[in-house]
Amino acid sequence: MNEQEFKEEFKYRLLNHLIDKYERSAAFIKGEATKQRPQLELNDEPFQVDYGDEMDFRKREWMHQVVKVLVSEGIIDVKLERSSNIIKKVYLEWDMINAAYGKVDRLAKKDKLDELSAILRELNHHPWDWVAKWTQGIVGALKAQRSAGMDLDDLKSYSDAARVLQELPSISGDIPKRMLSMRVFGNSKYFEQYVERRLLSIVRQGIGEVSDLEKGKLDLIGIVAQPKPVLVGGSGKFKLNGAQLSLELYPDGTAFYPETVKTFQWTQLDVKQIVMIENLSSYHQWFRVRQPVRELVIYTGGFPPRILQAFLKDLWDVVKKNNASIPIYHWGDIDLGGIQIYRFLQRNCPFTVHPLFMSEGILERFGETDWEHLERYRHRANDLLQNESYSQWNDLLTTMAKTGLRLEQEAIPDQLVQEVFIS
Repeated sequence: MNEQEFKEEFKYRLLNHLIDKYERSAAFIKGEATKQRPQLELNDEPFQVDYGDEMDFRKREWMHQVVKVLVSEGIIDVKLERSSNIIKKVYLEWDMINAAYGKVDRLAKKDKLDELSAILRELNHHPWDWVAKWTQGIVGALKAQRSAGMDLDDLKSYSDAARVLQELPSISGDIPKRMLSMRVFGNSKYFEQYVERRLLSIVRQGIGEVSDLEKGKLDLIGIVAQPKPVLVGGSGKFKLNGAQLSLELYPDGTAFYPETVKTFQWTQLDVKQIVMIENLSSYHQWFRVRQPVRELVIYTGGFPPRILQAFLKDLWDVVKKNNASIPIYHWGDIDLGGIQIYRFLQRNCPFTVHPLFMSEGILERFGETDWEHLERYRHRANDLLQNESYSQWNDLLTTMAKTGLRLEQEAIPDQLVQEVFIS
C-alpha cells in the first residue's frame, strides 16, 4: 500500500470510528452535545498496530499528517503527550459531525432512523394486532434515537417486508411464496432472494412465540412453498357444498385444501376430546393404533399455517356456540420449539389446551440429550424460564436446562398412544 492509499484508508477508518462512538453515545440519544466529546487513542485498537509499527516508522508519520489536516479543517481536535509530539487522544468536534459524515460519504444514523420510522409507520394501524403492536414499539424506539436491533444498513429490506405485510390481509388463506412475489414485486424469485429473511426476523420479534421458526417457514402468516391442506380425521359430521359427510368415512383422516375449507361447515361434533398433533408420523400413528377413532384429530405441522388457524378459529366458535364441554389436547415434541408451538396454540384458543405426552416423566423415560447443541439448548431453556408466559412449564424447562434432554414425538410407543385416555 502506497502513501496515498494508506492515508485515505486511515482517514476513513479514523472518522468512522469516531462517528461510531458518537452514534453509541448519550449525546446522540439526547440530541445535544455533552461535556465529553467522542474520542479515541491512536495507541489503542484498532490503530495500535500501525501506530506502533517499529518496522515501518512512516505509518506513524502518515497518520500524524492526516490528523494534522483534519485538525486544520476543524473536524477533529487532539491532545498531545506532555512535552512531545505524540498524539495521546483524538476528539471529534461537536459542530463538525456533519462534515465528518460527508468526508466518509456516510448516511447519518439519525437520517437512517427517520427513514426506517417513515417506512414502518405505514404498518401502525395494520389489521393484524401483532404487526401493529410490533410496529408501534419499534417506531417508538426509533423516535428515541435507538435502533431497537434493526439493521440500519439494509433499509430496503424493511421497505419490501412492509409491502408484503400490507398485502397479506387482502389475501384469503395461504399463498405460495412465488405467486406472492410476482403479485407484490413483479418477479417470482425476488421475495426468496431479498425479502424472506427479513420478514422472518420481523415475525419472530412480533409474534414472540416463534424463535425456532426456520428460514422459509412463513406458513404461520400464510406464505407457503405450495398450497397446504388441513389434515383432520376421527369423528364429526360436516357439510361440503351442501353435501352431508362424516369424518368416519376416512379411517386414517382426510385432507381439505384451501378452496374446500372455504365451504366446510360443521353439523355435528359429538366427540370425547379434540387432539392436535404436531408431527405427521405421530398423526398417522394415532389413527393406526386407535381405530375406531372417537376423537377429532388435527395435524398442526409445527406452527399452524394461516389456513389451519382459520379452520381452528371456526372450530372453537362451534364449540363455544354449542356450549360443548370438550377437552382439548396438544401433543408435540418435548423441546423448546414444541413448547413454543403449544404456547402459540393456547394463546389463540379460548379454551384450556392440555399438553399430551409432554411431561417430565415422559421426557426422563424416553428423552435423549443432543450433545452437539447442548450448551445452546440449555441456555435457551433458561431464557424461557425467565419468561412468565411459560410459567406452567417451569418444572419441565428446569429439567431440560439441567439435563439437556429433549424428546421427538416419534419416540412415544404405540401402547401409550393406544391407552392414553383409558381411565
